Amino acid sequence: MTVLNASDALINSTNESSSLPNGQSGPEIDCILDLSKAELPILLILCLVFNSFSIIILVKIRSDILGIDYLLVLTLAVNDFVTMALFTVMWIGGWIRCKNIMDVHLCSFFGWLATTMVIWSAWVVIIMAGCRYLATVKPLYYRSSVTRGNVIIVLVFTLFFTLLQLMLPFTGLAAPYVFYDENRICAYNFSAGIAGFSHRIILGVLATEGLLATIVIMYFNISIIYVLRRVNVVRPEPALARPDMTSNNQTKRTAFANVTKVVSAVYCICYAPFLVRLLYDVIDNTPHQNDLRHSISMTLLFMSPLLNPMVYVACNRRYREYIVQTCKNMCKCGNKNKGNETTGNDASGYGTQTTRA
Repeated sequence: MTVLNASDALINSTNESSSLPNGQSGPEIDCILDLSKAELPILLILCLVFNSFSIIILVKIRSDILGIDYLLVLTLAVNDFVTMALFTVMWIGGWIRCKNIMDVHLCSFFGWLATTMVIWSAWVVIIMAGCRYLATVKPLYYRSSVTRGNVIIVLVFTLFFTLLQLMLPFTGLAAPYVFYDENRICAYNFSAGIAGFSHRIILGVLATEGLLATIVIMYFNISIIYVLRRVNVVRPEPALARPDMTSNNQTKRTAFANVTKVVSAVYCICYAPFLVRLLYDVIDNTPHQNDLRHSISMTLLFMSPLLNPMVYVACNRRYREYIVQTCKNMCKCGNKNKGNETTGNDASGYGTQTTRA
């Protein structure tokens, strides 16, 4: 069954983790690489490739007029790339050295950074939706008070807040970061019943924060849709003709605004099941992550960095045009090189035959 195979690759029981809190070694790890059972590295490679292309294209099509929306989309793409790069380094390191490279301290460090990037992506989506909400519902306030500098400050603040929040396992208040054997990656211990009461409370706080963030994002986007529909009903007549440059700039803004809405939807689809499952585990005090609900929720969670680049392609015409133009240029270069080879052969006397009268 596909879901079960994905679950084996995406999450393993914390009872089977090899980096135990007391430093004892767990069961022996099979270091033989079997790609038939390695869905996670394949997913990581796809995410790295797609997000790499996304970052390159976003940098190529950058423009000062795109402003805050462009900044946030680029930030999310870079965050997804860094997240997948961290998990890839952990997986490769854990496989090549047969887990030895992932000692307790290194495992905790990489797990801390990777989990921070995953949670911070939620903050980026919240800021994206919030800026789009203000631009639509309160445009005067947005134009007068919201600047790129303010957004960057909020991004940096939320990043440091997330880093500090996820340092609690280092203090002993939460369960230590764990090394998942089959995944060969380190991550936060999301088993509510594996440690003491404080760990359970912290997980409950994280789940509640995430669910509140999901509700806020949904509210922002529903409000945006409602306001836009109301404006269209009140003023259905077409707008006055504008110069080409102004119209082009407006099209660019609209494209990245559409990206914001779809990225918000992807976040809700991918993160909400995991957060609901986490809150249920906290209430039930579940000591493991072996059930089907854990598998499905973790699969969706890892799908978010893979779906975001597809959203950029689907919602941004300039993004698609750049991809098409790049492919055409590559084809032209290939044809040109082939033509140069033919010309060279002709010049040397091997490509043509001379006919005499």
